[in-house]
Amino acid sequence: MKNIIAFFAKEHLFGNLLTLILLGFGLYSLSSVRRDIWPKVDLHVTTVRSVLPGASPEQVEKLILNPIEAALKEVDGLDDVYSTATESTGVVVLKLDPDARDPNQTNSDIQRAVDRTDDLPEDATKPVVTIIDSGIIPIIEVTVSGDESAMVLRDTAKKVADDLSLMAGVARVTKQGYRKKEFLIEADSTALAQRNVALSQLINSVKVRNISLPGGSIIDVSGTDTLVKAVGQYEESQERLYTFLAAYDSGYGTQ
Repeated sequence: MKNIIAFFAKEHLFGNLLTLILLGFGLYSLSSVRRDIWPKVDLHVTTVRSVLPGASPEQVEKLILNPIEAALKEVDGLDDVYSTATESTGVVVLKLDPDARDPNQTNSDIQRAVDRTDDLPEDATKPVVTIIDSGIIPIIEVTVSGDESAMVLRDTAKKVADDLSLMAGVARVTKQGYRKKEFLIEADSTALAQRNVALSQLINSVKVRNISLPGGSIIDVSGTDTLVKAVGQYEESQERLYTFLAAYDSGYGTQ
């Protein structure tokens, strides 16, 4: 150590030159190092979410969460599992153990286990597996509120979200609490009984009537390919009053 100190004390010009070289490399490295204001961090958390419209929290737990949790018991590499049931929505939160196995492999097993879950209700949405990391956590939240109607607020929120998604540097815009357009149908039990129509028949008739199906494509003489789609979805609430419910041998039907 003394020899090194003595060398630099004697060759001070070389020492100064070496110091300048090191400073130059340091400044160059500083300018080329990637900087991220919001660095991506893997939280080792994965969620599974499914929606059963109109279901109570108890029904969601029984019909959605229990089957999903049963399928996930076969997955290795999980540190903790807990679920939340709210009206119409069920969420299973999985905390991964990164020391047990590769988290990527664990997430792949989670997806396969969820895909094999085939005993969910027909009306339930397909479970969505989401890997939680800092990249999907919003850094800015914008709230739309006011004394206007729910429809006006909905349209305003959609316009704000569309405008934000077009801004430079915005990777994704997610709408929370954004209501979907729905029609509420109230069945008249007396009228159904008089026409000998079951409630299940009414429900099936509405489902069959409210559909939109692709019909392939048509190629004209010029070679233009035109897509064909059969659109039969309801647009106005009054259209539901003319839904065809049943046909009889006499040739008359019920609406």
